[in-house]
Amino acid sequence: MPARAFLFDLDGTLINTLPDIVGVVNRVREEFGLKARPTPEVAVFIGRGAEHLIAGCFQEVLGTSTVTAVISQFRARYYAEPHHGGHLYEGVEETLRKLKKMGFKVGIATNKPERAAHVTLNHYLPNFVFDIIAAPENVPTKKPSGVHLTTALQALGVRPEDAHFAGDDPVDLAAAAEAGVKFYGISFGFGGVQAPLMLKRFPELLDYLERIK
Repeated sequence: MPARAFLFDLDGTLINTLPDIVGVVNRVREEFGLKARPTPEVAVFIGRGAEHLIAGCFQEVLGTSTVTAVISQFRARYYAEPHHGGHLYEGVEETLRKLKKMGFKVGIATNKPERAAHVTLNHYLPNFVFDIIAAPENVPTKKPSGVHLTTALQALGVRPEDAHFAGDDPVDLAAAAEAGVKFYGISFGFGGVQAPLMLKRFPELLDYLERIK
């Protein structure tokens, strides 16, 4: 049997990090003397990388501060105080362990910076070891490019036709389509993806895998 892999987006797919991201955004806005932004206004800018998040959430100060400078301030605050009430989605760790037992290589493909991804995973999934964590720093082009996924799969020695990918954002769907990887949409995330195959609960992906054996 050829090697198989299951890749996952991180924020909004494995973990509800929305309260964490919003919390850090509003801590930094407070440092700039700005009012807090409500969760829905921050959520629409998550999933496409730090530049997109900062450009969307700090328009008031970008005339005097650069995106790069605000990103540096945001990351410093995130690493100092990253957790503001997020939680692991129900059934995630058990499902990941079952995938490993089924012989899948299990990895992350995220637009979150690598250090931030490790901070998040070490907090919420400290006892699970991923076979790869593909962040923007270690792929040629991040999602929505399919190269993000194919680079991770090449490192794992897995063909796209033998891989699966789950995510909650339209950038995840676009990357999977370009890479030729079967996609599972996460309906309970905060990215708003709409895909032919949507999971209402995380463990449902095991049921789909049983059907296509």
